[in-house]
Amino acid sequence: LLEQIKPFDYSLHLNNRVNEIHEIKSGDEIKKWKVITSEQEEFIATNIFIAAGGGSFEPRRPPNIIDPDRFISKGVAYSVKDQSYYKNKNLVIFGGGDSALDWSVELSDITNSITLVHRRDAFRGSPNTESQMRELVETGNLELKTPYVIEELLGTDQISGVAIKNFETKEISEGVIVEGDAEELAKIAINKKKSIQFIC
Repeated sequence: LLEQIKPFDYSLHLNNRVNEIHEIKSGDEIKKWKVITSEQEEFIATNIFIAAGGGSFEPRRPPNIIDPDRFISKGVAYSVKDQSYYKNKNLVIFGGGDSALDWSVELSDITNSITLVHRRDAFRGSPNTESQMRELVETGNLELKTPYVIEELLGTDQISGVAIKNFETKEISEGVIVEGDAEELAKIAINKKKSIQFIC
């Protein structure tokens, strides 16, 4: 990729997430866009190319869970739309890519507790974000559980908990089955107390 873009005048802005894209209203025939990042950097562009991996527009649902969408708005979500929603909650995040790592790090400042669950102790996300996540583990600000996968979503009309299974031994961890008055479960996160957050 770097070889392909050598002939062009370009700059790189790493460790940023695009938070907003707005059309700039003007009398010009050429449409322009304003891009605002998580670091509050602003860019004006005539074209925007979205280079995203699988799952960016279509959520990756847990393959062994039948119809997890039945809990959407009843405890399941596939992305974080408002960080403040997770303030003072206890979360468990499932995943090993950029989204799981990014949200684990970013939400660790506002949550009561956060646990990252992944099927192996190797991650596909940015090495820099993985380092930040591991620093949070070392300081006790994040719990890392590997090698685990989602086994079951618990509840009928509303999420009441989740069970996880050891990816290697196939044992279900009774200690992480969460029971309670679940309000939300966004597929990466579980609230271990009054409500459950689950985000993927």
